[in-house]
Amino acid sequence: ADGQPKRDFDAAKIGDGRAGDQPNAGFAKTEGLRGVFGAPNLRICKMRRHNGGMTMAYTKAITLLDGAMGTMLQKAGLKLGDRPETLSITAADVVEGIQRQYVQAGTRLLLANTFCANAHKLAGTGFEVEDVIRASVAVARRACAGTDVLLDVGPIGELLEPLGTLKFDEAYALYAQMIRAGAAAGAEGVFFETFSDLNELRAGVLAAKECSDLPVFASMTFEASGRTFLGC
Repeated sequence: ADGQPKRDFDAAKIGDGRAGDQPNAGFAKTEGLRGVFGAPNLRICKMRRHNGGMTMAYTKAITLLDGAMGTMLQKAGLKLGDRPETLSITAADVVEGIQRQYVQAGTRLLLANTFCANAHKLAGTGFEVEDVIRASVAVARRACAGTDVLLDVGPIGELLEPLGTLKFDEAYALYAQMIRAGAAAGAEGVFFETFSDLNELRAGVLAAKECSDLPVFASMTFEASGRTFLGC
């Protein structure tokens, strides 16, 4: 937020220590907080509204995101088989309390509790995508104290063709529904995370760019080999 002192962090100290040697890296995860950064001289951003859209102002300081939500919810009593995203409706105070902890720890971009709030994962729960995302963004806004709120988007949970049965257009439609709901709920950006299939990530980013004017952040999860689980 404006008026707050800039924090300078050493990229090499974030995650496993290798991040500082990867000038094009977009994501690193610490034990508690996540850091997002770009090239060494463009290490991400404040987001501002301009003429009805969002713009990004880059700085040399690394911007911290929040940390894990699922494990925190498990510690708070999430039952096996429950969908974490639905707790934004059934236990909003618990979700808000966790997010407040991350804000107090220094996060500058807060991810809404929407990681798997897609129609495939929510099938059979009795909750609609739009309702879950609306509630999750609202909870994050209450917790954020001026911090920007991003729609958190993860993999659908089904492999795309040819490795699986999910068609590209079906994946696009699932992500488009999430993106539209997030934009309508007031999210200020979209954050794709923990992807291992570049084609699935492409479907999500395409949906985000075609269904909203929100800034898009994209990240993938890599094995020790330097490739994703699916070989990307």
